[in-house]
Amino acid sequence: MKQRVFSHLRSRLPLLLGALLVALLCALTRPVSSANNRDGLAALLARATGQWVDSTQLVWEPSDGVLMDLLLGRRLFFLAAGQRGGPNDVYQASVRLAPSGQPLGARLIRNITQTPLGDEGNLHGAGRFVVFTTTAYDVVQALSVLDARGTDPGDLPTGFFNRVLAAVTAFQQTGHFAGLGHADIVFEQPPATLHLDLDDSRMVIDSQSDRSVLVFDLLRRTLHGLHGEAPEGGQLSVRQYGAKPFLLWAVDTLREELGPKLVAFIQSTVFGAKDRVERTAYSIANKVSASGSSELASAPKRARDTSEAATWPPAPIASLWSQPQAGEGQWVPAGPAPARSEHPPAFYRTFLRPDRNRPYAQLILIAMDMRQLQLGMQAGYEDPKPLTGPPGSGRLPKEAVGKVVAVFNGAFKTSHGAYGMMADGRVLVPAVPHAASIVIAQSGDVGFGNWPAFKEIPRGVIAFRQNLDALVEGRTVNPTGRGEWGERLAGDSVLSERTALCRTSAGQLYYAWGKELTADTLASALQQAGCDYAVHLDMNPKQCGFAFVSNDATSAPSKLELADERMDINPERYVTYSPKDFFFLVPYQATPAPLGGVQWQQSPGAQPEPTWMPALFEASAQLGSLPVQLTWFERGRVDWRLRAGLQEPRVQGYRPPKFELDAGDREAALYVTNLGNATAGNSYGMAFDGEPSLPLHDEQVTLVVPQSGDLRLVPPGQALELSSTDSAVQLPLLAMAGKISVRASTRGSRVPRAALCVRRDGTVIVASAENDSSDVLALALRAQGCDDVAELDRGSHHVAFSARAGTNSEIATSYEASALFAIGRPMQPHTFRFMPRSPTNP
Repeated sequence: MKQRVFSHLRSRLPLLLGALLVALLCALTRPVSSANNRDGLAALLARATGQWVDSTQLVWEPSDGVLMDLLLGRRLFFLAAGQRGGPNDVYQASVRLAPSGQPLGARLIRNITQTPLGDEGNLHGAGRFVVFTTTAYDVVQALSVLDARGTDPGDLPTGFFNRVLAAVTAFQQTGHFAGLGHADIVFEQPPATLHLDLDDSRMVIDSQSDRSVLVFDLLRRTLHGLHGEAPEGGQLSVRQYGAKPFLLWAVDTLREELGPKLVAFIQSTVFGAKDRVERTAYSIANKVSASGSSELASAPKRARDTSEAATWPPAPIASLWSQPQAGEGQWVPAGPAPARSEHPPAFYRTFLRPDRNRPYAQLILIAMDMRQLQLGMQAGYEDPKPLTGPPGSGRLPKEAVGKVVAVFNGAFKTSHGAYGMMADGRVLVPAVPHAASIVIAQSGDVGFGNWPAFKEIPRGVIAFRQNLDALVEGRTVNPTGRGEWGERLAGDSVLSERTALCRTSAGQLYYAWGKELTADTLASALQQAGCDYAVHLDMNPKQCGFAFVSNDATSAPSKLELADERMDINPERYVTYSPKDFFFLVPYQATPAPLGGVQWQQSPGAQPEPTWMPALFEASAQLGSLPVQLTWFERGRVDWRLRAGLQEPRVQGYRPPKFELDAGDREAALYVTNLGNATAGNSYGMAFDGEPSLPLHDEQVTLVVPQSGDLRLVPPGQALELSSTDSAVQLPLLAMAGKISVRASTRGSRVPRAALCVRRDGTVIVASAENDSSDVLALALRAQGCDDVAELDRGSHHVAFSARAGTNSEIATSYEASALFAIGRPMQPHTFRFMPRSPTNP
């Protein structure tokens, strides 16, 4: 009986298989869209994504044949937004097509860009390539090119296992194990619009705003000018993917699939168990009675407060314990040797034992002399994950390659709070109001403070990085009372590898790293070390570390050395291609960069302290056959004093002017230049201590001279506000906003003339030349980055002169003509407390 049944079924097996095939084909070819057109396809995609889909922005990839299109689908790129008119993202889907071309369904739908604050548009396709722009803040952030063939093998990590991990990640992100090739063109001056001319091998890009044209070779992935010259105005970044440690890959993958809370629970459980084992082992091996070093000291004092920048190295730090370990709290030189023998070491290192319950736990501190160093920051190719456009380059800026002396980790992932970052002149993640922030000003100075209540970027800020709330502010630990410092379950046993960056009361920077730290322990140790503002950086193993970099003559990093051998991170990532953001340090360059063909050199004569870092420089600019002498005063290295000439007119009822330098200023005077005197035929005013000595007039340009700080030129017609310690003098205007005035071109006697400008970064430059007009002075200063220029002649036509301390010329305490004195002051670290009051007041 059984044999007859099996025989019967076998005889009808072809018929059954045929019926199943017909049923499968019927199911596959059953249309789910009512229209075989772009609108019907857009409706299908809208239902699948829950987004509004623009039917005019659909780009098909080449077909793999009717059967493959039916069974697996044909790849399609499209734009979708949360609502009509909202910002678009670029999506990808595989759409199954009937032999007639009828859409049957969509699968493997992925949001490729995920930029909620950026608007993707201008979606075009050519062969296997897809092109689109991303606009944010009303300008084009970048032009991006996708290669649907997949990521180029040269952009993948080496090794079979690493490539398997990369393929899994690519499937998560794109729905295909091969992923997508991705290149971005970022513009130095973002245009409002772009015009593209695209075929399947190259793309011509015309920004139209300044008529600059770029050509991108799609196949070779190279960017150049229209005629093959080096590109100007745009930078190409091809996305590559480095090897990721398996632990980090697994955590990121699980977090993506399971959510952050479960991963945080697993991490907390593991770190808690590890801590209990370490504490038990230590208590067995080190009995308290056997080691006085395990006894707490009575309330250790905070490191000595000082505002004197000359305090270097930093003052020792008192230990928490009655018997400090050898070297605890004592600073020793670290890192590369000074570039010159007269320079002190730029880095010092020490350690603390900050945890009262864990005597074995150490906090490593690296002190950085911010008189000699300049801080930079760079975004990684994965994080922070941008909300406005393409990610960061993950590479050192080209101007830092071969110069970088140290690198260290940045802050949290975007998914852990979306804290803001701006780098390379581009906002990747907008600022979070009130968040702890590290900013870089146009001058290069580094600021630490809470972001204000507004999201706008204060004037003069060119880069910033934020994370959480302040660990330390003033003398207060955890001023906001934050209880969660990372995705962890709250509790004393939750320890982790943690890092921070702080500014001390003397203006220097400390990097902090430790393996067994709570945030509260970290904050308390930094406060004890003398930090007046501290920002929590990244945490967890394999994410944190500080490395010193030595460079060879070929301008390539030759050696990277971790500051502590216990740091479990590959520092090469920071000088090759980093997935996460990072900070870097380069030597501070005191000598001004060549500009307009001008080469600067140290000015002969006295220099402010420290003398090993000069602040006054000289150069000669050639305008035709006429040499113009230039003197450069570095911002922050001198104070300025205004003194009236003995022949200045007096006006009854106005404040008596100041004629002579004070004794202390007389000893520190480095330079003086005369300004001439006012006459009966002009109206150039003057003020001392906030009160006029000669009437001030709105139609004149005013040079404001503070008791301490930067000079500033106030243009005619702009409100003049003087503090009670400000002096001011009005001068003739030679240039305003780069435009040369009529006065500058007026011909007269051929005599020595002088002019002054204040650059946007606060640098003061004085120009002098013998000529029959002053236009050469304005032109020479404009070439050095000056917008506004004032002539140093208040009407009396005194012959321009200057004197330098330490040379054959002597500086007097008073002159017949009014004079401006430069007074040397000790060099301060290039840092400040960031406390802006408005978007225009940093």
